[in-house]
Amino acid sequence: MADRARLGRVRRRGPGRPGPVGRAWRLGRWFLPIPVVVVAVVALYPRWVVAAVEVDGLNPALASQVRSALSLEGRPMLDFDRPYLETALLARFPDIKSVRITRVLPNRVRVEAEERKPVLVWQRGTQSFLVDEDGFIYRPAPASSTLPRLVDAGGGDPAAARLDPAAVRTAVWLWQVLPAEFGVTPARVEYSAVTGFVVTTPAGQVWRLGQGEGLEERVAVLREVLAREPGARVVDLRGGRFGILGR
Repeated sequence: MADRARLGRVRRRGPGRPGPVGRAWRLGRWFLPIPVVVVAVVALYPRWVVAAVEVDGLNPALASQVRSALSLEGRPMLDFDRPYLETALLARFPDIKSVRITRVLPNRVRVEAEERKPVLVWQRGTQSFLVDEDGFIYRPAPASSTLPRLVDAGGGDPAAARLDPAAVRTAVWLWQVLPAEFGVTPARVEYSAVTGFVVTTPAGQVWRLGQGEGLEERVAVLREVLAREPGARVVDLRGGRFGILGR
């Protein structure tokens, strides 16, 4: 009778407490898929090669140059360093403002880039360069460019790769407001970090407007001065004052 009672207790306790084999199975079954995945990756890895490189955000000619520079077609998908390639593209193509490379499994690479948009031509001596809205000077300007032109009047670093973005915005604004409000398209707009903006008209009038801060008010004063003295040869509005030199 005692033996049957003990056996009953063992049987009742047995299903709730698996033996060593059961415990090993419960633990091991979670790891069984890992070898399967590893085998699958090893088997498929030779097929994970780049079949196409998609470039978004660039003009067709520049996109073609980027694809050629990357030379990723036919290479294993996992066999290239994305940050390194992104840095290399920015260094090689100054027209590219930003770039991001992503892998699209199983066999595509996507390049998402932003192209610089020139807003101004910066003339330094006999050389002219394109400038974007951030003031970045990035490549020679074509002779046929019709963008607003800003001439270096000195006072800055001749080797600088960037202009003050505020100066760029002001120069573009001057090229817009003078024809619209004065009926005059400038013959020349000069800029110096020391003396500011100087506008020369096709008739040879010179308007010294100073730095960008407060320029809208000085342009309003210029309008009043020219209404009274339309033949003024030189109007100097720098430093919160104005003077008329020559008539």
